[in-house]
Amino acid sequence: MKENAEEHVKVNAEAKTALAKKLSDQFLTWSNDRRDIEKQWLRSQRQYNGEYDPEVLQRMNANQSRAYPRITRVKVVSMVARLMALLFPAGERNWSVNASPKPELGAEAMKSALQMWAADNPNAPFNLAEFDRVVASYAQKSAKRTEDALADQLADLGEHGPAGYQTLVRQVVYSAVKYGVGLMKGPSTMVTTKVVGTVINNQPVVNEQQTYRPFFDYVDCFNYYPDLAAKTFEQMDGEYERHVLSRHQLLQLAKRNDFDGEAIRKYVSSHPDGNYTRKTFETEVATSSNATNTAIKGKKYELLEYWGYISGNDLRNAGVTIPDEKLAMELSAVMWILDDVVVKAAENPLPEGAAMYHKFVFEEDDVNLMGNGLPVIVRDSQMGIASASRMLIDNASVVCGPNVEVDYNRLMAGQDTTLTPFKVWMIDSTSAPTGGRAVSNVSFDSHIPELLQVINTFMEFADKESFVNPMTGGDMENAPSEPLRTSSGMSMVMGNAALPFRDVVRNFDRFTVSILHSLIEWNRIFNPAAVVLSDVRPIGRGATSLVAKEVRALALDQLATTLLDEERDHIDMRELAKQRLIVRDLPHESLMVSEEDANKTIADKQAKQERIEDQQYRLGEATIKDTNADAVKSAAQAQKNLTAADATVFTQALNAIDKGVEPYVVASAARRANSTAIVPQIGAEPTADVGAAGGGLPQVAGQDSFAG
Repeated sequence: MKENAEEHVKVNAEAKTALAKKLSDQFLTWSNDRRDIEKQWLRSQRQYNGEYDPEVLQRMNANQSRAYPRITRVKVVSMVARLMALLFPAGERNWSVNASPKPELGAEAMKSALQMWAADNPNAPFNLAEFDRVVASYAQKSAKRTEDALADQLADLGEHGPAGYQTLVRQVVYSAVKYGVGLMKGPSTMVTTKVVGTVINNQPVVNEQQTYRPFFDYVDCFNYYPDLAAKTFEQMDGEYERHVLSRHQLLQLAKRNDFDGEAIRKYVSSHPDGNYTRKTFETEVATSSNATNTAIKGKKYELLEYWGYISGNDLRNAGVTIPDEKLAMELSAVMWILDDVVVKAAENPLPEGAAMYHKFVFEEDDVNLMGNGLPVIVRDSQMGIASASRMLIDNASVVCGPNVEVDYNRLMAGQDTTLTPFKVWMIDSTSAPTGGRAVSNVSFDSHIPELLQVINTFMEFADKESFVNPMTGGDMENAPSEPLRTSSGMSMVMGNAALPFRDVVRNFDRFTVSILHSLIEWNRIFNPAAVVLSDVRPIGRGATSLVAKEVRALALDQLATTLLDEERDHIDMRELAKQRLIVRDLPHESLMVSEEDANKTIADKQAKQERIEDQQYRLGEATIKDTNADAVKSAAQAQKNLTAADATVFTQALNAIDKGVEPYVVASAARRANSTAIVPQIGAEPTADVGAAGGGLPQVAGQDSFAG
C-alpha cells in the first residue's frame, strides 16, 4: 500500500509539473503574440512624454532642432479629467442596482415578503390580486439594500490601505486613454477580524469574529496577457497576469493558506538569485531618455497568474478536489506558477460569466482586441505639429541671426571679425582694389508665417480627431460670446460638447456592469445577506451625465410645480427633493435631514394643521350660533314692533273715519303702513297730504278721486 501511495504521489507531481510547463509555454506564445501591441504602447508612451521614436532620431542631424510640443499629453490629461467629471458627477452614483420587472423570489425571500406584508396589514385577509405588487415591492427594497451594500464595499477596495472606487477607476481611465485599455482585477477575498458586542446575562461581552471583505487592484496593461486569438474578451480561453516580486514578497505568499508554502520556500532556496529576466518592452523603456532606473536592483522573482479553463483531471492532479463527474469537463480555474512549479491551484469560486479582470476599452478596434488609445488617434497630427515646430525653429535660427559675407582682403589685418553691436569695420584700401564691400549681408527667406499656419492646421486636426478642443479641455479663452457666458448657458455648451464622448462612456458603463456583476456574485458566496434576489441587475448610468444639468434641473423644477394632488401620491417626494439638490451640485447629505426627522416634521405639521382646522371649525360653529341667536332676537323684536304698529294704525284709522275719510282709503293706507312698519300721521282735514306727512297715506283730493 505504501508503494502504491508513493507511486500515486509521484504521478501527481509529474502531472502537476507538466501542467505548469504547459501553461508556461502558452504564456510565452501569448507574449510573442502581444509584441505588436507592445510596440504601439511604447510609441504612445514616447508620444505622451514628448520623445521622438528611435527611427526618427536616426534621420535627424546633430544641429537640427528636436522640439516636440507635447500636445498629446494635453489631450490625454484633458480627456481623463473630462471623463472623470462626466462619470462621477457630484452627489450621485454612476451605477445602480435594479430588480427585474418580473422578479423571481426564492422560498426564503417569498416568505420574508409575505411576512412584511402581514406586518404592514395586520388582520387583513391576503388577496391574490396583490401578489405581484407584494413581490415587486419586496424586490425593489431588496435591490436598494443590495445597492447600499455594494456602495459600502466600493468605498474601501484597497488591499493594503484605504482606496476608494473612484481612486482606482482614475488609474483605469488614465491607462485606457493613454494605451487603449484599462484593467481592474477583483473581487479578491480578504479575511478580516470584526469586533462584535453582545449581552450575556445582562453583561456586555466583546468577541472577535472573522469576516470576508472584497478588494480590487489596478492592473498595469503591460503585465496583462490576453488570448489574442479571440475576437472578444468573452471568447478567450484564459488570461495571464505577470507579477515581479521581491524575495520578501514571495516568502510572504508562502505564509498564506491558499498557496503552497513548502513549494515556494523550496524554490527560493534553489533559486537564490531569482528567475526574473527583462522583457523586450522593459529594455526599451529602460533605455528611454526619461528613464530614471536603468538597472535592476535586488533579486526578483517572476510569477505567472492564470485565470482560464483547465480540465478537471489536470486540476485533480494539481491537488484540487474535483468530483469524478467533472473530470472530463473544462473548468474555470486559477493557477500560480514559478517556472515549472505550481504554487497555487484552485477552482474559480465565481460562476461563469463573472469576470476577474474588468476591461475598459477607450476605442474599440476590430483588429486590435485591446483597442486604441488617444495617442494613436492623434499621432499623425502630433507628428505634423512636431515636424513643423522643428522646421520653424531651424528656419528662425537662420533668418533671425545675422549672416554675413566677409572679404578678408579688404579688412585691416588683425581685426576681430566677431559680430557685436555698434561694431566698426576697418578697411585697408591699399590691400584691395577699389570698389565692393568688405562685409556684406546674406539674407535667407523666412517661412515663419507659413510654418505657424501649418502648426495651427494640425492643431485643428487634433481637436477634431480627439474631441478635446479648448471648450472640453477647460480653456475658456475660446468660449462662446457673452450671451452664453452664464452658468446655465455654459453648462448647455459643455453638455453639447460632451456628446461625442457618448460611445466612450458606454464602454465605461460595460466596465462598471462587469465589476458590479462580479461583486454581486461574490456577495452571494461570502455575504448572502446582502443579495437575496436571484435576478438582481446592475445598471451603468454614466451616459446620463452627458445631459446638461440645467436641462435636468429645469425638468425637475417643472415637474415639482406642475404635479397634481392625485399625482403626488405616486411620486417619492423625498427622492425628488434629493435629485433637485444633486443636479445643482449641492451636498444633499448635509442639507437633507434624515428620513426619521423628516417624517417627524411632517407629522408635526399635520398635527398643527389639524389643530388649526379644528379651531376654525369650532369658531365657525360659535359664529353660526351667535348669528342664529341674533336672528331670533331680531325676529322677536320685529314682531313686537309690528304688534305695536298695528295697534297704532288701528287707532289712527278709526280717527280718520271719524274725520270723514272713506274706508277704502283708510284700508289701503293701513296695508302700506303694515308692510313698511311705519306709523302714518293722518291729518284732521280730508284734503291733508297724509302721504307726505306720514309716508303711508296718499294725498286726498276729494270724493271724486275715488269714484267707481
